[in-house]
Amino acid sequence: MAWKRFQPLFGQLGDISAVKFDSGDGPMVAHPGMSPDDAGRIHRFYKRVLTPAGIASPALRHQQGIGERQMLIFDFFPGKPLDRHGPGWEAWLPAVMVELERLQQFGEQHREGLKVRGGRKPPLVNHLFRQALGDALRWDRAHGERRFLLWLVTRLKRLPQVLSHGDLHRENVLVDTERGNIALVDWDRWDYLPVGFDLARLMRGLAGDTVEQLTGGSHAQRLGVVGFTYLLQRHDRPAMVNSEEGEALRRRCRELAGSLL
Repeated sequence: MAWKRFQPLFGQLGDISAVKFDSGDGPMVAHPGMSPDDAGRIHRFYKRVLTPAGIASPALRHQQGIGERQMLIFDFFPGKPLDRHGPGWEAWLPAVMVELERLQQFGEQHREGLKVRGGRKPPLVNHLFRQALGDALRWDRAHGERRFLLWLVTRLKRLPQVLSHGDLHRENVLVDTERGNIALVDWDRWDYLPVGFDLARLMRGLAGDTVEQLTGGSHAQRLGVVGFTYLLQRHDRPAMVNSEEGEALRRRCRELAGSLL
C-alpha cells in the first residue's frame, strides 16, 4: 500500500484520532495508536455486526501493526459531521434512526453471540448514572429533586437493553449532502444499553418536548430519550432543574413510566 499524503480530519490538529491519506486504492482514513485489544475488538464488531447487518458505516479494510500499537484502515466517507450542517440538521435524524433500528434488530437476533468481553471502555451511561446518584446524595446539588433522581435512575436501568453505538454525539454522524448518505463512525463504545440513550445523546441540547416529538416509537423508547435528556440537560445547564422546562421533563418522565406499568 503506497501512502502519498496524510491530512488530519476536520481540521483537528491536536490529539489526532484519525487521518485521511491517499493510497493506491483511493482516499482512506487511518485510526492510529490503538491497543491490539481495542483494534481487534472493533475489527470483530465490524465483521460480526456492522457488515452483515448493513449498518451505514465506512468499510473497514484491514488492521495493521505499528510497533506495539495497531492502526485500522477505513474507506474515506466524503461527508461532514452532522453538527456542522447548521440549522436544519434535524432533518437527518430519520435516516440515523433507521440505522439504529437496524442495529437493534440485529443485536436482538444475535444477543447470545455478542456478549461484551472485559477490558473495553466503560459505557458513558454509567458515568451519567453515577453523577445523578452522587448529586442525589448532596442537598446542595439535588435542589429538591433527590427522590426524583433516585426514581429516574432506577426506571432507566430497568428499560430494555438494546445494541447501541454508545457514543452517538453529532460529530460521530457523517452526512454526505450531495449523495444523501450518512455514515456512523467511532464504534469503540458499542454495548447493550438502555433504549433511548443513543438518541438522547445524539439530540443533546434540544428541548425535551422537541426531543420526544422527533423520537416517536414505543413508550419505553420515549421514556429513555426523555429521561436521559433530563440527566444530560441538568449536567449541561444546572439551572434547568428549577425551571418550568425541568418540571415539564420530570412530569413527562412520570407519565411515560406510568404508561409502562
